[in-house]
Amino acid sequence: MPVADDTAVDDRVAVLLRFRETLKAQREKFSRYLKLLDRQEKAIRTGDVDAIVQQAELETTLLREIEAVQKVLTPLEAVYVRSYPQDEDQIPPLRRAVLELRSAVLQHNRRNRELLREKLELVRTEIESLRVPGAPRSPYDSPGPSLIDIST
Repeated sequence: MPVADDTAVDDRVAVLLRFRETLKAQREKFSRYLKLLDRQEKAIRTGDVDAIVQQAELETTLLREIEAVQKVLTPLEAVYVRSYPQDEDQIPPLRRAVLELRSAVLQHNRRNRELLREKLELVRTEIESLRVPGAPRSPYDSPGPSLIDIST
């Protein structure tokens, strides 16, 4: 029966290697996302609309990549846990690093959203201050519905 034992060990090693590589890929994606959020924050602070749009497009692409890796990672983790009921020494530090990066990304993302809200409020205030009070209204600005007597 040594052949069956060798196959089981080979399967466990394959699961471990695949899980480790997938965790590394996820860590790399989160690291790239964190760098992207830094660039996005700079663009928000400087008010560079084109850069903000570009960063948002890159963010969407990167989030899809992270989601794709996560779809692979979740079942691999379940197989890993079954194969290694007691933690081995390579995966826990890597898993912690991924979770820490994920937490940093979420925090940075919240901060960028708040900066965007502040910028939006500034722009709204600026637009409101540009309106001249008492100026004639645009002919295209409808005052709303009105009643018309059609009985005659």
